[in-house]
Amino acid sequence: TVQPVAFHETSAFSGFLYIILGIIMGILVVWFLVVPSVKQEVSRTANEQVAELNTIIAKQTAEIEEKDAQIAGYDESVTTVSQQLGQASTKTGVMEQLVQGYNAFRSGNYEMARSILSTADTTVLSPDAQAMLTNLLGDTSNILYTTYLTAGVAAYNDDDYEGAISWLTRAVEAKPDEYDA
Repeated sequence: TVQPVAFHETSAFSGFLYIILGIIMGILVVWFLVVPSVKQEVSRTANEQVAELNTIIAKQTAEIEEKDAQIAGYDESVTTVSQQLGQASTKTGVMEQLVQGYNAFRSGNYEMARSILSTADTTVLSPDAQAMLTNLLGDTSNILYTTYLTAGVAAYNDDDYEGAISWLTRAVEAKPDEYDA
């Protein structure tokens, strides 16, 4: 025969104890089953965001490298143009010197012409301009030599030896290869 289970009335303390145990069991279930899945979801989302950010950073890095390469190319272009501009400026300065020397020669100021022309940088001149400069310097030296030699001989004949030395020294400076002075 089956006997019915007797109903035992429980005390308030045991009921309270069962409620506390149920809450603890619920917390443990949530802690061990729900929290790991939430953590895993948060971790997965963070990993996806990190991957997206890495992709964006890689693209931006590539763009920056491309821009850096362009800037380097522009820097090289600027350097080349600056060098060409400097060479052109130097050449222009030398050409102006050549014109000033020619004008001084034409006006009869041979000392100034020689002074201007002898300091010109011939490395930037064309062969024709170099030939012109050489001819002008040669003509100027010849004229100055003749002028100084004549003045030196005249001073010597007038017994002005100091003047003769001064004029003949200038003649030697004008044309060092001539021995008459």
